[in-house]
Amino acid sequence: MAYEREYNSDGEPIERSAPAKLSYRVEYIANNAIKLLDELLILEKATFRKGDSWADGDLADHLKKRNVVLAVARLEPDGKLCGYVLCTSTGLNIHVAKVAVREDCRRQGIARKMMEAILQAAAGVRRAMSSTLYVAVENTPAVELYKSLGFAEDGYLVSHGLPTCH
Repeated sequence: MAYEREYNSDGEPIERSAPAKLSYRVEYIANNAIKLLDELLILEKATFRKGDSWADGDLADHLKKRNVVLAVARLEPDGKLCGYVLCTSTGLNIHVAKVAVREDCRRQGIARKMMEAILQAAAGVRRAMSSTLYVAVENTPAVELYKSLGFAEDGYLVSHGLPTCH
């Protein structure tokens, strides 16, 4: 991790105050999640690389399903979307498929609040008994968040390249 320090023209360090905490609200979307597609697509494209993005139709397909569970975070007071958690409910399990938080809103507790809301709703509304997710092991902030929420490491998926043709 790199740290920077700014100095004034006299060579004295410039003290920066910590950024103000964002004000936001988390909403659980039980029905008709497809109505949020346009907003979600904007965040999806801004958050994920092309290979990881569902902007090319996967997101719309998921939102149309009856087993989708969605939580969104909106900034106060303007109501702009700043994050979402998309899950699928399969019997007694809830699978966390996507977590996205706008880059300028990260490290504010938004992902945690959305995850808490979705897990609570999954247990109460969907009667889920377990939850699963996949995360890249190098995504340390996400791994730490999920562990702090009670997720336990179950294994690794390892990708490997295709055989070389000679």
